[in-house]
Amino acid sequence: GGSVSSGTQTFSGRGLTRFKSAVRKIIALNRFQACGCRVGIAISNDPPHRVLAVTELMDAAGVLQGEEGYSNPLTMVGDVVVAVSGHSVSDLGIKQMKELLYGPANSCVTLDMESPLSNGGVLPYRVRAKRHFAVTEAGLLARMEEQVRVKER
Repeated sequence: GGSVSSGTQTFSGRGLTRFKSAVRKIIALNRFQACGCRVGIAISNDPPHRVLAVTELMDAAGVLQGEEGYSNPLTMVGDVVVAVSGHSVSDLGIKQMKELLYGPANSCVTLDMESPLSNGGVLPYRVRAKRHFAVTEAGLLARMEEQVRVKER
């Protein structure tokens, strides 16, 4: 019984049940992600840390790569993370990388990157990324797969 108002919408009956269920799912999801907010890229376990996937890379203003107004240079699969917040990562394992990359929600981290060129050289660039919870289904699935991989080790 009862009803709950959310902004301008009032929920009762089956709508209230669905609303409560959605809130429970959001709370569970936030607990699942509370081990640290990420920057939205998947990287190789061993150095050099190559980008394996760009799922939800967000600039400091919260705009996702691929959306209008994104302010960083584009990060592509195959690019290499050279430094995180000024710390060289050329000899770090994945555990130490995660310690540098993960952090509080809405905090920012600077990634020094290199993009391989066809002539064998590299193009250095810098990304200012916002750490955040998963905001898309693809991002959430990537995080769940990561949790499974970590548990299987």
